[in-house]
Amino acid sequence: MPLTRKKTRVLLLDCAPFCGGAQESFWSLAQMLFEQGNPLFLLSADRSRFGLLARAQQVGLPHAGFECRHWSLSLAGLMQFRHDALSFEPLLKNSLSEFKPDLIHANTLRSALLLKRQQCRDIPVLLHDRDLKAPFISLHIAARRIHTLIAVSAATAEKWRSLLPSENIHVVYNGLSLPELETAPFETRTGFCILQVADLLPWKNHRLFLQVLRKLSGRIPGLRAIIRGRRRGRESAKLLQVLEQQARELNLEACLEIRTADGDATAELQEADLLISCSEQEAFGRNIIEALAHGKVVVAVKAAGPAEILAQCTAASLCPPDAEALAQAVMAWHADQKYLHAAEDARKFAAEFSLDKHLQNINYVYDKMIYEEG
Repeated sequence: MPLTRKKTRVLLLDCAPFCGGAQESFWSLAQMLFEQGNPLFLLSADRSRFGLLARAQQVGLPHAGFECRHWSLSLAGLMQFRHDALSFEPLLKNSLSEFKPDLIHANTLRSALLLKRQQCRDIPVLLHDRDLKAPFISLHIAARRIHTLIAVSAATAEKWRSLLPSENIHVVYNGLSLPELETAPFETRTGFCILQVADLLPWKNHRLFLQVLRKLSGRIPGLRAIIRGRRRGRESAKLLQVLEQQARELNLEACLEIRTADGDATAELQEADLLISCSEQEAFGRNIIEALAHGKVVVAVKAAGPAEILAQCTAASLCPPDAEALAQAVMAWHADQKYLHAAEDARKFAAEFSLDKHLQNINYVYDKMIYEEG
């Protein structure tokens, strides 16, 4: 029997002190829920210029900010977590008392760890997991605090199978606000631009992208490359220096541009001809769907989320994490401008990841949680 759809009072929680892909996806959902008329209250530590709190303020979504750091896997990180959790406790208590949510929707495992069992024992907690890997002790602690799990891919859900009942685990692919799916006029270009959209974090594997570019250098006339990645503190600054040094050593300075501005990568997606995804640890791969939605073909490492979501995509190639294999796939798409002929297939495939479909799946999980609470 279908569950009755009603407006759900949702307390949204995200503890990241920056705006990354997980926050972009969370905000897309929050905005759709808000426009649908669901009463929402957002708790966020993201005070960045284009972050969650700034966006909530802009559209009038009720919100409150708190201080939280990106805890490292160390004794210092553990101490930071303890301090941040204790500081967060009064805000959560007050929010639960005044807002009286039907459920708590925690974005990422770290956010769920801020929730104390005694505070949330009468309110179902939903964890939206967007990470491929996590320390087992964190999973074990979170499993005792949550009622339901949404994972962005089957690969992400796998690590929870021994900790939660299977009926409480849902795989819901991310939904994106897609551009108009119109067939672009066929055009002949003089150059060819490859793109990597990945925040400056080591696991995104920008070095492999540089190695692929080196393999392609001299084989494609007018070849250009762009790395589009936002910086996150000192770790990103160090990685940027390493990438710039490696680019010099590989003689790629003339054809490579590294862009680190805040905001989205729409301009780069429109400028590029092909997207390369190099990470073996992508839980989903939001930038892949964004590229396809813009009519761009994708070459991705066959692992985790990309291997799952691109398995049936005729506008994408999946390769081992090897520079030569990735370069050969790029060459195959460049030959006879096959990448332009695949643009319509790319857009049609991306349409399957619409926000409307995503919201429908999220609402089903919400209704199921509230129904089971009875």
